Amino acid sequence: MKIYKNAIKTERAFILFNNIQHISWRLEFKNDYEVKIYSNAQVIIQPMSTNDLDNLLENYKEFMGVQD
Repeated sequence: MKIYKNAIKTERAFILFNNIQHISWRLEFKNDYEVKIYSNAQVIIQPMSTNDLDNLLENYKEFMGVQD
């Protein structure tokens, strides 16, 4: 998996942030998450560490212009 400033490449897909409709996650065990990335095509399920999830969400927030 690789997280870019405006996209993510998972084990199953390459998704531009502007195609993401929703991101949800569930803690599986300590620092392991099951992350679901929803687009208009399908749902991609990707296991992620806490660091990967934080990195994805920070880049996605910046791309979408979300402010604290």
